[in-house]
Amino acid sequence: STPLYSSAASDVYKRQPNLILVMFGGLAVGCALGFGGAFGIEVMRRGYVSAEEIEMTLGLPVLAVISQFESAWPGTAEAPAWESRRQNRLLAMPGFMGEGSSVPKEPQVAVAPELVAMWYPRSAVAEQYRVAATRLGLIAGKQKGTVICMSSALMGEGKTSTSLNMAYVLSRDLNRKTVLVDCDLKRPTVRAYTGMESTAGLTEVLLGHKTLDECLEYHEQLGIWVLSAGIEVTGTTALTHVDRLSELIQGLREKFEYVVLDSPPLLAVAETLLIVRMADVVVHVIRAR
Repeated sequence: STPLYSSAASDVYKRQPNLILVMFGGLAVGCALGFGGAFGIEVMRRGYVSAEEIEMTLGLPVLAVISQFESAWPGTAEAPAWESRRQNRLLAMPGFMGEGSSVPKEPQVAVAPELVAMWYPRSAVAEQYRVAATRLGLIAGKQKGTVICMSSALMGEGKTSTSLNMAYVLSRDLNRKTVLVDCDLKRPTVRAYTGMESTAGLTEVLLGHKTLDECLEYHEQLGIWVLSAGIEVTGTTALTHVDRLSELIQGLREKFEYVVLDSPPLLAVAETLLIVRMADVVVHVIRAR
């Protein structure tokens, strides 16, 4: 007997897809899209990822690689800085009779958790700040009154917190007399991080309303001297007094072993170039990616 097949069934059988070919084709297309997308994102991305990439691209030595501060905070201290300051927690600080002052200082608001070198000295983040401070000391050598300018391209890269931690390490760990100057007159944040009260500072000195000795304050908990941005609202106009700024930095050189300048962002404020020119060492803080 001869089997009979209908023409319709035969056409359907011939049109059935090759499952193996379809699977391998889908796998190839998926791999191509995945690897191509990853390669495209890597090529088009902006920012740096590794220290080696910075050294190769910019030709500058990397002092240290600082991890995210959250890696050093315990589970109970992961609240952001603004929240800890909003709670207005007070701590008992012994009064200090600074130069030109006649009454002890009042208790201050707690120092922000961004000062990792003080709150968590055994963490990997604090250790990297010690590495950076040691390398800075080797770069400065035996020079007296080294001026270090902390800079960044944009806001939010960690410039102020790095300035505070570096000043703390230079003072406490390396036993160097250090002063921190808040030169970011448009967006001053040193006061908020240190918990100090708003008083006269750099703006008043540059405008000639106060002397340097009247504005310098000693933060006993941190062990550093602080020259805040001041209380007069002038934006960055005060930084145009280049002659007075130069004299101020020269006066700080004679009094301190290290002068740490917290400068404004380079791309956002034009007056930053005036500050950079007066420093012996310029440290760029670069946020990953």
